[in-house]
Amino acid sequence: MGWVGFLPPVSAAPGGFVTYSAATNTFTVLPNSVDDTANIQTAFDSCAATGAECTVELSGGVFHTAQVVVYDFQGTFRGMGQYQTTVEALPDLPVGEFVTRPPSAENPWPSLFTFFDGTYMITDITFTEPWATPLHEWNVCEGCYPTTALFAVISVTGLHANAIVDHVTMVGAPGDWVSYGGIISFNVINGIFPQALVLGHGKKDFSRVIPMQVRFELTNSAFFMIDNPSGAENLEDSVYIARFNTLDTVEYGLWFVNVGNSIIDLSHNVLRNVIAGSAIIAYQNRPINVLMPCQPHTDIFIAHNELQFTNLANGIILVDYADRYGCEKSLDGVISGNTFYSDETSF
Repeated sequence: MGWVGFLPPVSAAPGGFVTYSAATNTFTVLPNSVDDTANIQTAFDSCAATGAECTVELSGGVFHTAQVVVYDFQGTFRGMGQYQTTVEALPDLPVGEFVTRPPSAENPWPSLFTFFDGTYMITDITFTEPWATPLHEWNVCEGCYPTTALFAVISVTGLHANAIVDHVTMVGAPGDWVSYGGIISFNVINGIFPQALVLGHGKKDFSRVIPMQVRFELTNSAFFMIDNPSGAENLEDSVYIARFNTLDTVEYGLWFVNVGNSIIDLSHNVLRNVIAGSAIIAYQNRPINVLMPCQPHTDIFIAHNELQFTNLANGIILVDYADRYGCEKSLDGVISGNTFYSDETSF
């Protein structure tokens, strides 16, 4: 079994809250009822140190955590089942320099979990953000109004990533991130969101992020009271799949911006109570990233979804800005077999 078999059990805190099984290369974390951040971080760091594919496993119970950063994770992050294992964010967390400096314990980003690169599965866990003020006040971008909302429960970022998310639940609450027209407010902006967040060397402008390549699958999962549960931004040569998910009380259910030379497959999802935004929305050739001025061809398939929208919201919006910015049109959509439920307040 190599040197991995000789790793001792590890503990990040008195009481042995992190244990190791050499037989399965699994680090298991037990809740300590106070703050589990160090133990969860230790499990991921120890997992990476094995140099092999491994598992970080959360036992049953409730885990309380601040920001956790994971680099090049190869393996599985799992709990004992939705609502059997719950990860609850701690309130009023600090935020360092977002994007311009890498995340760390000394420079926490506004995401609860940040995964850089890697090949991994996340499964059988519930994540909750119950606090009206998850973070100290920060700015999403230059010129944006300040907020205390969590940027993302899980950020999938880096340059290359392969991620499967299955049987995961995410639950937000009211906060100060306000929807269009101020109809509803959220304390979480994104649920799990593959997004390019790595700047070119010496750059400080968010519009200069380096495009990311991703294969991402989201299945059998549920999101409640989150502004934008999932989607993708600034990707190239990627595949994004969302199937058999439920998204309830959202502004934008599935949101995509500048996903070039890629395939997006959205099918058999249920989107309920979409308020003020759009159940599904895709923008192509929108020059918010100067490193991606025009997009190569992308196909989006939207089939057999149930979309229920109200209060100024839309069902599906697909916009190609090619003509406006001197690009060639590159967004093709196939929309088939969907069911729309709307009322007199929606579009």
